[in-house]
Amino acid sequence: MKSHLELFPLAIAVLLLGGISSAQAQQPPGAPGGPGGGRGFPGFGPPLPREQIEAINSITLELAPETKAIAVASSNLVVLSFSVPKNEAKIVDANEVLKDARLAWALKASSLFAKTQASTNRLGDAAISYLVAAASSVRGGPPGSGNPAGPVGSGGRVGPGGNPDAAMVFTRPTDSPGLGQAMSLPPPDADGFSPMFNGKDLTGWDALPRFWSVRNGALDCVETAEEGGNIQSDLTWIDSKEHPGKYANFELHAKFRWLSRSGNSGIQIRGKMDNAATKHIAGYQADLDPGNAYNGALYDESGAAGRRQNGVGGPHMGPRGYKITYPAGGGSAKAEPLPEDAPTLAALIKPVGGDFNEMVIIANGPQIIVRINGHVFCEVIDEYDSALKSGIIALQQHAGAPMEIQFKDIRIKLLPAKAGNAP
Repeated sequence: MKSHLELFPLAIAVLLLGGISSAQAQQPPGAPGGPGGGRGFPGFGPPLPREQIEAINSITLELAPETKAIAVASSNLVVLSFSVPKNEAKIVDANEVLKDARLAWALKASSLFAKTQASTNRLGDAAISYLVAAASSVRGGPPGSGNPAGPVGSGGRVGPGGNPDAAMVFTRPTDSPGLGQAMSLPPPDADGFSPMFNGKDLTGWDALPRFWSVRNGALDCVETAEEGGNIQSDLTWIDSKEHPGKYANFELHAKFRWLSRSGNSGIQIRGKMDNAATKHIAGYQADLDPGNAYNGALYDESGAAGRRQNGVGGPHMGPRGYKITYPAGGGSAKAEPLPEDAPTLAALIKPVGGDFNEMVIIANGPQIIVRINGHVFCEVIDEYDSALKSGIIALQQHAGAPMEIQFKDIRIKLLPAKAGNAP
């Protein structure tokens, strides 16, 4: 067995997948989604103790901002590399940004790993072996490279062993009917809700080509391991980009489900486009991940709202199971537990490939509430000067592993203007 320091560069790479779920790591060998068979990590040996899983996922959450910074920088470099006319100076600058992001990630990862190994949740040899096997068979390239393993042209299928989605072939759409065709927000129904998706094509939405399509009545996003097939970007509701002030206070409903066990996504609200080349949206994000480490938490994508400490740890402005208040004047955040804690809320999420979950996001003045399947997952009161008061609504496609996610039944009710929340 190699030393922990020798194994760490490979082991830590698996954290970019969003950590390891308790269900995966604790199922017996040969169980679907567990070690030794099905769609889990084949042949990885004994199940991991719960405290080891918690330690791994804690590091994952702490590294989320740096991981996302790498993904955005990597996507920007790819887009510039395939842009005409060629701009070598911009490519060189983008590469430097990516190098800096990777270094920041590595330094923080090393500190977190050292802290973990000095704690009572120290990772043992079995956990390190588990991580090394996962990292070796799931990802190619150095930690943080954002390059999933698998040959170019494989359609994103990473195999034969280790890939949590080895049974899937990820195929990007060849056409996206309706993409980029603007439309006004339809008149509201009797309950005040206007549909944002017609269930047939992408009219009203805009994105990079060949990622989004309509499949079985749902918006479907596929990213692959192919060159250019994995970019940090968003599917943007065009009317909110053209009229951001209209989308200040609202109640937004959307159903979602993951079809892959890898990936990362979310619903952006009150956002702003910070990269026109990649069509990337920054700002408040109701986070989504197939590993169910942070579904329903509120994230500040790219720090557009002035990313800040929430008082309870982790990268989210609004962690699951908490109401977080950021008071006017920029004082320390106040954290109050919600009636249901994070583990209880996580258990409400339907499994990958199963039924759709229903998300409701209420943005009303400084208050943002995220509900999933009828339960409040987080609440944020943002009274900081840097708070976002209106802006773009979008669905995220995250760079990194191949993925597939679906959304449907998207509708919105615009709420009256609230005092102190002028766009």
